Amino acid sequence: MLAIWRKRRRSVKIVLMAALAIAALAVVPVAGARARLLGFLRSGSNLSQDATLISAYPDVAVSDDGDWVAAVWTDGYQGTAGYKGHVYLRVASNGGVNLGDKIPVFVGGSSACASDAAVAISGDDAHIAYVVFNDTCDNPSQIQVRYATCSLANGQCEEKTAAESVDTLAHKITWVDLALDAGQNPHLVWAQYDADGKNGDIRYRAYDTGSSAWGVVEDVAVDGDNNVPAIAWADDRVQVVWQHVEGTGRTICYQRRDAGGWLYSPKTPYCFFGLLTTYAPENPDVAAGAGQLFVVWDQCSDPDHNPDPEYRVPCSMYRVMYRHWDGSLERWSEDFEVGTNHAWIAAEDYDSLDDAPREEYVRYLRPAVSLNADGWPTAVWHVHHSQNGGEEEGGDESYAIHYSYALTGTITGKPEWITTTVLGGYQSSWLGSAAVGVGTTSGEQRMHVVYMGKPGRDSTDAWDVYYHGFSHNPAAQIDVPGIVLVGSTVTLDGSGSYDPQGLPLMSYDWSLTGKPTGSAAALSGSAPEARTLTLDVLGYYTVTLEVATSLANSAPAVRTILASDSVFYGYLPVVLRQ
Repeated sequence: MLAIWRKRRRSVKIVLMAALAIAALAVVPVAGARARLLGFLRSGSNLSQDATLISAYPDVAVSDDGDWVAAVWTDGYQGTAGYKGHVYLRVASNGGVNLGDKIPVFVGGSSACASDAAVAISGDDAHIAYVVFNDTCDNPSQIQVRYATCSLANGQCEEKTAAESVDTLAHKITWVDLALDAGQNPHLVWAQYDADGKNGDIRYRAYDTGSSAWGVVEDVAVDGDNNVPAIAWADDRVQVVWQHVEGTGRTICYQRRDAGGWLYSPKTPYCFFGLLTTYAPENPDVAAGAGQLFVVWDQCSDPDHNPDPEYRVPCSMYRVMYRHWDGSLERWSEDFEVGTNHAWIAAEDYDSLDDAPREEYVRYLRPAVSLNADGWPTAVWHVHHSQNGGEEEGGDESYAIHYSYALTGTITGKPEWITTTVLGGYQSSWLGSAAVGVGTTSGEQRMHVVYMGKPGRDSTDAWDVYYHGFSHNPAAQIDVPGIVLVGSTVTLDGSGSYDPQGLPLMSYDWSLTGKPTGSAAALSGSAPEARTLTLDVLGYYTVTLEVATSLANSAPAVRTILASDSVFYGYLPVVLRQ
């Protein structure tokens, strides 16, 4: 079981369509080289592409400038074909989607295998933490939290020396997570159990590039069963959350570390609420920045749930919850449900496959959260759905990835969340996992999600890791010929502009930003989505369009039109083979 984004005075233009097509096909990614991105809005890209090995528990990171995107995961998680535990990395630049070739970070085998991985980005480097089982994978004599850096520019990875291993105790270690501080120093957390797999503690260690050494291992939480830790760094503070279990009760706990050390004692950390049984919370994640801190988790909301082993009634209904720390007010919010409370816009529980009601948010949702540059969140989680009536009526059970995001917030610190939407895809098990990163590139806020999925619903299909990314901002598009005869009147058509979420476009802002000397040309027309332009002088004319929804503006779309005294179009017959 799996462990729990030029000017010419006179000219004759010949447009060679075939030559352009051939040139476009010639742009391909090169192994080990910086990824060449051919566009955005790629949906459902299979990153792992391995039909035999199980690809598990991915993570994704976006650089501060939104340029780089990196995804990691483990392959061969269950020992398929006699080995398990490779760690792979794929990266892309320009805030785009076409991630380059798989880069091996760690190669597993019969004597060592990896079981978990996390990634963060600073500059042109990816920082990766992962857990390695030494000697034999099933019965290891040593388990380590390891750390490596990979150049995003050339794909070269370097695992740190053995002396820099984070931990060498022969105890069960799981759930490693990673954050970087302003000095690009890695901060790691992980869950570490006794040799018998009980009494989990949350451990922490940081690397200081100034002294070129790891600091000591520190306790974040001890006593009871502490697991599923997540870490974030912002505002000169380390922020850690995890799940605390005692008997059948659960709660979500929090620790904070600054230059003065940990805020709470490891024996008595701050927990959001007392131990809950009927409405037990699980699987927290944390994101911090711009004076904001968001913690998300999934929580049972089934009043009939009973965790007592003697009278056990499994939880059949979950919801995604969050709590928000407002740095300006220095206080925590109440617990709110994602998409349904306060300033969150009401969620639509819709699936492109069926209209699933809220009560089918069953089994673990495993939410993840990331913040934009202004400190407002994007959350993703996976939701159970029944197809054709569900298993009891001969149908199918499946999952789809849902998300919700905010581009801004209110003065009280509550986010204005947009309706949740489905990314898509079947998953046939509750073991699915997703991660999200948000970056701003060319004025657009872009979401990047990686998640576990299957190419089909057959239980024999191997798990793969998939990528989905798009812009949160609307996109402006201008349809107009590139070359026309001087004196012609052209129509600038912006009706192809759109918003990825389907929100209505509220405005179209047209501008004539360039024209030849002596031209008296001006845009005309009253329809919001179109303008006309008479090209009265030979030369180049430049027009721009920006569109906006009630929530966000687009980056400007720019088109240049050449007014020429003669225009000819030639087409070459070409057979292209892919």
